[in-house]
Amino acid sequence: MLKEGYKECEIGVIPEDWEVVKLDSLGKIITGSTPKTSNQDFYINGTRLWASPSDLGKSKEIKTTKTKLSDLGFEQIRVLEKRSILITCIGSTIGKMGIAYEEMSSNQQINAITCNQYNNPDFYYYVLFKIKDKIQKLAGTQAVPLLNKTDFSQIKVIQPPLKEQEKIADILSTADEKIDAIEGQIQKAETLKKGLLQKLLSKGIGHSEFKDSELGKIPEGWEVVPFLELADKKINYSFTGGPFGSDLKSEHYTKDGVRVIQLQNIGDGSFINNDFVYTSEEKVEALKTCQIYPNDIILAKMAEPVARACIMPSIEEKYLMGSDGIRLHIDKSKYDTHFILHSINFTRFRDIAVARSTGTTRLRIGLTALKKIPIVIPPLKEQKQISDILSTADEKIEVLRVKKQKYETLKKGLLQKLLSGEIRVEI
Repeated sequence: MLKEGYKECEIGVIPEDWEVVKLDSLGKIITGSTPKTSNQDFYINGTRLWASPSDLGKSKEIKTTKTKLSDLGFEQIRVLEKRSILITCIGSTIGKMGIAYEEMSSNQQINAITCNQYNNPDFYYYVLFKIKDKIQKLAGTQAVPLLNKTDFSQIKVIQPPLKEQEKIADILSTADEKIDAIEGQIQKAETLKKGLLQKLLSKGIGHSEFKDSELGKIPEGWEVVPFLELADKKINYSFTGGPFGSDLKSEHYTKDGVRVIQLQNIGDGSFINNDFVYTSEEKVEALKTCQIYPNDIILAKMAEPVARACIMPSIEEKYLMGSDGIRLHIDKSKYDTHFILHSINFTRFRDIAVARSTGTTRLRIGLTALKKIPIVIPPLKEQKQISDILSTADEKIEVLRVKKQKYETLKKGLLQKLLSGEIRVEI
């Protein structure tokens, strides 16, 4: 039974005073184009914004673009009015969106909607954002998905009264502004941490005397050791890789059991807790050299980036590495786990790992190459001091990320309830 004041329609239950319309009734729909690249006069010293898919999806408003056109180039293509909605319509990036912050143009991979005076562009940005999955499905599953202008124009969407559109857009925009503000704080905190890393892992704390090493000048009292030296020789398989591909295949996966750590779980400094795959205890026992435990460091053999590392969490008692993982259980009598993690992910180590990797389309590093990479080591006490400073920076970043996630969850709920009319706004 329908709630009073609501009606059933082709896209679900909506308020009685809302309508269902096609996108082309909202205003003009324009597909972008590209000025001739052979004529550099269209591009040289360009200041006019010209969007491509890589410019969309970063934030709601498109304030700049990677490529810009000259005034002459801008005259060659159709201009999009300020507040036009841009959405990618071809390739793997279908559904990436943004709103033009100022008058601009776009390439042919983008459709744009310039709303008329009866429809609010910010509101329809959120409407399209909510049905992004539907838009991607309409593009098909061919090698290069494509949503042409005609099919795009026929997509059906809700149309509340304009005043209600504006009110809903204001609420959702406020949530977006908060999310963007927190993202700005995260970027500042990450920039600060990057500066700390450079200083602390190169010059240490309070040093005035330095010496030459194979990795450049380092503080007196520091040493350079091969990566293999970090492993605890009292522990079996303290430096080891995952199984050969033939030893662990999809047919060995189970609904539960011991979790298998895949390449996509290995973040650049943090464990990514998604993409859950399991295998049996029997399989894990057969692959005991590939087991890994909480507080061990795991490195990625494959890019991107190669040799990135994180610390295994205490979610499970033990795990099994996939074929692209490398376990490092450090000798804790000499080394601090978090200091070593920061050192592995530091540009000095990363650059060497990249240089010693193999592969053309995607880099890969093996145990043999990895174990010989030199790494700079301060005394254990200073390792801990440096680790504490960097961990404090990490904690601040994590607090901000959690805060951002809360607002993203709030926005998701608001999108569902406001754009279905489940919650009505006061006009």
